[in-house]
Amino acid sequence: MTTIAEHKLNVIRQVDELTEESLIEVEKLIAQLKENQATKGLKKRRQPPASIAGKAKIVGDIISPCCNIEDFECLK
Repeated sequence: MTTIAEHKLNVIRQVDELTEESLIEVEKLIAQLKENQATKGLKKRRQPPASIAGKAKIVGDIISPCCNIEDFECLK
């Protein structure tokens, strides 16, 4: 099992071995990741369209069924 310090040293050695083109590609990927993380929290929460506002009717919930228990054939 390697320590965090050993892992960081190993990563630094690997980066030192990369070509300049590879480093440029890695920098682009890191920039894209940072951009994605920055915009991830900015996504707008979805809302239903205003045209259906007030048209829904709640007939039951998870706690209580919307119809009588006697109506279920499987319980007879």
